Amino acid sequence: LLSALKQYLTSKECVLPITIVVFAALFVNVGLNSVFTFGFRDFHGFGVQGPALAGSITASLQLIALTAYTVITKPESPATWDGWQLSSFRMRMWGALVPCALGSAVSIASEEWIYNLIMAQ
Repeated sequence: LLSALKQYLTSKECVLPITIVVFAALFVNVGLNSVFTFGFRDFHGFGVQGPALAGSITASLQLIALTAYTVITKPESPATWDGWQLSSFRMRMWGALVPCALGSAVSIASEEWIYNLIMAQ
């Protein structure tokens, strides 16, 4: 959900809130990692599981912050897609999209295949 929300805000040209939230989350994550790994005062920490918990909490806080921003400000979009229309399915429009989609598909597939080859060794 966090990635989808970041993409949504980026498509609305609202990059500054994402930058601020991610920058703040960096410091929160460092603090939580330290506390959850090594402990603080009477709390002894979780050891190896601490960073995973800290990352989950940080991602949740980012999601809450960006969702609150989106709900409160309701960012207006520049001229973007108006929804499904019959004109969206004209072949001349697909001519520019297909090469981009194929390139992206090959990139993602090759990354997955290389990962599987390495892990199969």
